[in-house]
Formats: sequence, C-alpha cells, structure tokens
Amino acid sequence: MLRKPYFKLLSLCSVNGNIRSEFRQLPAGFFGIGLPHPGIEATVASLNLFTQHYGYPSLLGCQIQASYEVFVLELGPSNTPFQEFYDKYSTHCTPSWVRALSEQCWLFQIWLVVRSPELMPPRKQDKFFMAAIPPHSFIPGELQAINHVQIHQQVLYLSDVLEMNGKNIDGKYQHLRDSLLQWSSFHWPTVFLGSKDLTIWRQPLDVIAPLQQIQDRLGKWTSTSHKRWTWSMDNSTNQLYYTTAEGVDRYSIPTEELPNH
Repeated sequence: MLRKPYFKLLSLCSVNGNIRSEFRQLPAGFFGIGLPHPGIEATVASLNLFTQHYGYPSLLGCQIQASYEVFVLELGPSNTPFQEFYDKYSTHCTPSWVRALSEQCWLFQIWLVVRSPELMPPRKQDKFFMAAIPPHSFIPGELQAINHVQIHQQVLYLSDVLEMNGKNIDGKYQHLRDSLLQWSSFHWPTVFLGSKDLTIWRQPLDVIAPLQQIQDRLGKWTSTSHKRWTWSMDNSTNQLYYTTAEGVDRYSIPTEELPNH
C-alpha cells in the first residue's frame, strides 16, 4: 500500500529504497528503519477503541457490545470469537466492524479475551451447540448450513435443545421454529431457510443425541437461561403459562393442588 511513498521517503533519507520490508518496519531499537506498518497501526487503533468503549454505558459502547454479541450468536462455537479461526467461520457472519477486528486479530495472531458473563453456558458441563458437534462429523459446507439453521432455531448452547432434565432432546427442536415464535430472550439475526434445512438440522441432533438422549447428563443450573420454555410457572402468583404462536395462555392453579415442599 505504501511501497511507493516509502521508496521515495527512504531515498530522501539516503537509505536504499529497495531494502526488504522487514527491515523497513523493524523498530529502530532493533536496528531497523522503524516505518509504521499500516495494518498493525490500524489494528492497534481498533483494539484501543474496542477496549475503551466495550461495555461502557454510552451510545458507542452499546453499539460495539451489540455488534459483538450478534457476532457471537452468528459464529456459534464459543463466546471467544477473537480466538477462533477467521478463515473457517467468517463466511457465515454478517460483515461488521467487530468481524473486521476479529480478522485483524487472526491475521496478526493477537489473543484477545472478552469477558461476557451473559454469554456463558447456563449449566455445568454445558457447551456451545456448534462445539458439541463431534469434529469431522460434517464437512465445512454442512457445518455452515447447520449454523445457518441454528440461528433460525435460536439455539446457542447444548442445553437449549434439551429438556429440563439435561438428558433428553426437547421435542419442539425437531421441527423448524415458527417465525412468529421467540424461543430465546436474545435478539437473533433473521435468516431465510430452504426446503432441505429441516433435514440438515436433524442430522447433528441425531449425532449429539442418539435415541434422543445425550450420553452424559448436564449438570446443575448456574445461571438463568435465555431459552423460552413452552411451559413455565410463576410461583409468586401460582399461574402456569403456555406459549403459542398466537400469544401466551395463562392458567391459574388452585392452592390446594400445589405440591408440598
């Protein structure tokens, strides 16, 4: 990018303009010329912007955090997107400033860890859904298609597709989500599915949970799940809620029929 300007600049400084780029950009402390590397300088500026504003209650801070969280939802395998292989996962993520930053970190081998408790798995022995798929079970194109349907299903963790017992597959995830229903409290990107997507989606479920059960039961709950259950109960009002595409049905439970604890 700056080869020609640097060539002219070095000639004015009585330095051979044909010197290798490694010596051009090597710091003066290591007996180099010390010319700035545009990519590294841009990456440093982006990292400074991210670390200064991420999580801060300002407009820019909220925009960066929202972009980061959507990037994690689209990425799939973990909540540390800056540690994943950009060339493997970037194709199915929406172009954004955070995605560009992850490319820079991957290119220059920068290890950036972002603490986001709201994106941690809610159960012990739980993991991200895409990470739960055994390696080499699917080719990259199939994994990309699975990730595409996963976004539509609003699934982030393995526990999302399981029942409360942490063992059996929740039957509703065997079918594609009605676009009118929200299966998660997160705000997910909108994706458009094809006729074969249901078949593609059921394949990883069969691999992860043969006979509709995973091998090792998940542990105790450690935090609140983003998953919206079909049935839920409010203990303070003794009311039972059933979520449908038309809305929420509410049922009152007589006090005498409640179990004793």
